[in-house]
Amino acid sequence: METGKNIAIIHKDKGVVETLALMAQTLGYIPHTMIVNKATTPQQVASFVAQVDPDLVLLAENYQYGQFVPDPQSRGEKIGEGIEALAEIKRSGHSKPIHMVSGGTLYHKRAKQEGASGYLQIPVTYEEFRQFLKTSTQS
Repeated sequence: METGKNIAIIHKDKGVVETLALMAQTLGYIPHTMIVNKATTPQQVASFVAQVDPDLVLLAENYQYGQFVPDPQSRGEKIGEGIEALAEIKRSGHSKPIHMVSGGTLYHKRAKQEGASGYLQIPVTYEEFRQFLKTSTQS
């Protein structure tokens, strides 16, 4: 069991945030949570991450419930808002692992291009989450 590692959990769904935070806490991690919505900017997410300085970030891939933000660099393709937040977090100098959280991997390629360490696909069981955290936070 890990003890004392900080984990930032950033998602649009309060139930997802609370469930992941509870599981992380029972596994010895210190969860810091942020519930995002369509008004949340990438800068606000990056600021939250900078304040918490977590050992691991779990970031919603898309947090506007079906809304998409156009990506000017992708010739008209759309990306999830979490990808914009990921890019902002990376620009701010955060170098620890950032995993996207999603029910699928719609933006997997772009997330990897922006520096995502990987994906946590939900729903996830307690044992799957335990193994994910163990693997994701190995120093």
